[in-house]
Amino acid sequence: MHGSSGKAAVVVDPTKPLVGVHRYREPIVAGVNLFAGAVGGGFSVLLCQPLDTIKVKMQTYPELYSNLFDCGVKTWKRQGIVGLYAGTVPSLAANVLENASLFMFYGMCQTVVQAVVSKPRVEDLTTFQNACAGGAAAFFTSFFLCPTEL
Repeated sequence: MHGSSGKAAVVVDPTKPLVGVHRYREPIVAGVNLFAGAVGGGFSVLLCQPLDTIKVKMQTYPELYSNLFDCGVKTWKRQGIVGLYAGTVPSLAANVLENASLFMFYGMCQTVVQAVVSKPRVEDLTTFQNACAGGAAAFFTSFFLCPTEL
């Protein structure tokens, strides 16, 4: 047994309920999903904010800009990078909160749907069952998102 500690590997049967140490899996998965959603939401805003700012400027002042490129160049020359990232903080807060809660609730709702339909693993859910989990997750996320939209 070269490189082995001599201990047998623990194999988890996905058809049996989690017991012992494995019962802590759900909160950890929820935390990972929350973090992944927050990071995804943050990067989404940071990458797309300049285009959103240009879009809003072109809609608000159509007489000042002939096209997207013209608006971007004029904004960059007048205000620099700060001008392209105008309004980032509120957008960042809303998107991070929305995506983090949506990712977390989607994982939780998948687990609930899995239990309701008696599937041994979340990966065994059908497209319709995943859609139901997604709809339920969106319902719960709306409680976090609606205050930011007002």
